[in-house]
Amino acid sequence: MPHARPFNLKDLRHCLLLVGCAGSEVAWNLRVPANEASGPWRAMFKERDPRVEGWTRDPQDERVAALREKLQRSNCMPNLPVFSPLDPDYNVSAVASFFHEHGFVVLEKALPELMLENLKNASGYIMRRIFEEDPEGSFGGGAGKLPHRYSLGSGGDVVLAGAIEYQSLHPDAIWGVLEGPVAEQEVPPAVTINFVLEPLTALNGAMRVVPGSHRWPERPPHLLEEPDWMQFNTLCPLPAGAAIFRDNRCWHGGTPNLSENFRALPNVEFFPPKANPSLGWLDRYTMPWDVWQRLSPLGQYVSRHVVAPPDEEIPGQDFYSPGAILNIMPFLR
Repeated sequence: MPHARPFNLKDLRHCLLLVGCAGSEVAWNLRVPANEASGPWRAMFKERDPRVEGWTRDPQDERVAALREKLQRSNCMPNLPVFSPLDPDYNVSAVASFFHEHGFVVLEKALPELMLENLKNASGYIMRRIFEEDPEGSFGGGAGKLPHRYSLGSGGDVVLAGAIEYQSLHPDAIWGVLEGPVAEQEVPPAVTINFVLEPLTALNGAMRVVPGSHRWPERPPHLLEEPDWMQFNTLCPLPAGAAIFRDNRCWHGGTPNLSENFRALPNVEFFPPKANPSLGWLDRYTMPWDVWQRLSPLGQYVSRHVVAPPDEEIPGQDFYSPGAILNIMPFLR
């Protein structure tokens, strides 16, 4: 979503201090204290990054500047493997093997240019609607319900510029009842594909992952217990148009966005045919009939269980609010 003119961190701070940047994306809001989300989240679902307690959400703050230098120096996975379907040596079996061993895999050039542009436009539209509802960027969202972070509509996440907090490592929800321990399931209970809309860098809130953790029975460490190799094992640099495939059990977490623009990672989620719906997520239709009709035959087949009948409306369709998830999952309140 373009600004009226290019911003740098100095005039971005000046704008937020004086006039609130009416009509532009929310970023680096000095009025939002570190860790303090304003949404009505239950305490058990809220987290804090103890390392930034008392910090000012200010790009000129010395502590933020020191964090920026640290991220520039350390915050990308060493020798990040990226596969390309356009590579003449591309081997689907090798990619699948990597995914099953590590719990994630990255494919570049996964989105054609037109599809990438459409996704960027749609994400920008959704974020404009969310900024109208939450002009301070304080409501909170995603795992941990931290400020300057949101879930993106019904899938994916957004981190605003000025999100100085780390998000704790976590697996994503499986949304079903499994037979046996989750770490022992050979077939992933759920798979998420995040789409990269803008190049991911060391500074703009890229996702960090812990390879192999999808088969570990223990819980992820808290932020203060997280070793450096996990904290800086971030999926960057990555080009726009790439796709990040994740076994939902794989530990991952958001990193600070110290850039000038929000970073969006819309996604799609796939569940096995025998997935048992729970928590009010998969036991309702989520795709309008007219959208389903425009899909390819393969797209229609894989989404056949979530498409609404032709005459049925989907509650909340085209309504974008940072608190929309509370209507779907009221237990978060």
